Amino acid sequence: RYRQGYAKRYTAWLQSASRCMSSFITGPSNFPVDRARKYSKWEHNRSMALHEFRKRALEAIKRTLHPEWRPIMAGDDNAQERLKAKIQKAEHEQEQMKKINQVIRKSSKKGPEVLKKALMELGYQEQDVINLLKPDVFGVVGFPKYKLTNNNANLRRMRQRLEVISRDQAKEATETQGSAARLEECPAENRVRLFFPGKPSEEVRTLLKSKGFRWSPTIGAWQAYRNHWSMEAAKQVA
Repeated sequence: RYRQGYAKRYTAWLQSASRCMSSFITGPSNFPVDRARKYSKWEHNRSMALHEFRKRALEAIKRTLHPEWRPIMAGDDNAQERLKAKIQKAEHEQEQMKKINQVIRKSSKKGPEVLKKALMELGYQEQDVINLLKPDVFGVVGFPKYKLTNNNANLRRMRQRLEVISRDQAKEATETQGSAARLEECPAENRVRLFFPGKPSEEVRTLLKSKGFRWSPTIGAWQAYRNHWSMEAAKQVA
C-alpha cells in the first residue's frame, strides 16, 4: 500500500513539475505570469502532499511492525502487562544507578584501575565504564541526583496509573437510555459511546467532534476516550 500510494503521488507531482516553466527558458516575451504561478502552486502542493504521505505512512508502518512502541492506552487488553514491564525496567534502572553511584563513592579513592574493575564486575563493558566515569558539564561522575529523582517520580506515576487501570478494567460496562441517544460507559475499554436511532444533526455532530468523539462504523456509535469532558458532553447530548 505504501509503494502504491507513493507511486501515485510521485507521478502526480512529476506531472505538475513538467508544467512549470521559467522565463529564462521560454523567453520573457509574452510570458504567462499568472498561469506559471498557478502551475508552480500546484507543483508545490503535490510535493508537500507527497512528503506528508511518506512521513505518515512510514510512522504507521513502524507502529504496525513494533506494537510495543505504541503508547500504553488504558483500554488496551495488554495495558497492565506492558505497564508492569515498564515499571520493572524502571525499577531495575533505579537500582543500577544507585549501585553504580555507591561503587564510585567507595572505590574512587582507591585509584582509577580499582574503580574501573569494580564497575566492570557489575557487568559493564570497558567503553561503558569510560562513559560512566566521564564528568558531565557540572563535573559530576556517575549518575546525577536529578536522574534518580526523575526516574523515581516516573515510577510513582506509573504505579498510580497501573492502580487506576486495574480498577477500571475490573468495572462492568453501564448503559443509560436518554431521550436522544443511548449512552454506554465502558471503563474496561476506556471508552464512552453514544448510539443514536438515526444520524444526529450537524450541530450535535460538531459538538461531539469538539469533545473528542469520532464516528465508528464498526460498532455504529460515536465514541471517545473516557474522561470528565467526554462524559459531560455525552450526558448532555443523550
